[in-house]
Amino acid sequence: MSPLSNHRRPFDEYATLEYLLLGDLRAAMDEPMDDAASRRWLVTVIEALLQAMPRKLEVTRLVLRALDDGRRTASIQDELFAEQQDLLRRLQSIHAQIVDSISSAPPEYDGDSRSVHDWMERVALHNRRVEQLLLPTLDGGETAVAV
Repeated sequence: MSPLSNHRRPFDEYATLEYLLLGDLRAAMDEPMDDAASRRWLVTVIEALLQAMPRKLEVTRLVLRALDDGRRTASIQDELFAEQQDLLRRLQSIHAQIVDSISSAPPEYDGDSRSVHDWMERVALHNRRVEQLLLPTLDGGETAVAV
């Protein structure tokens, strides 16, 4: 069994978990943020993402390293790792802002909506880049390096 095969299942599991949590986040964002309970639900979903993302980051790192067979993917890997770290930091910041808003913002507060939507768009773009690099290999084909 190849090193890549050893990491496929955990990668798929974390990718699925993240996909589900992003769906929950989208649903939470569709709710009016006019009360503390709605914002607490949003915080709960973000906290679940904050727990899952570092694990997905590590599994992605292992899969990408297993792929590196001299095809000059190291710079792409570094870029993707940096993106993942930035996405995690941004989500931590959004989380802190929403937690603060629960006790201090007026009921009509909706100030974090744009930040969350922007973050979700960046995650989708990042995931597409990772998939472009991984999917052909995870399906048994050749690695597509141009990301």
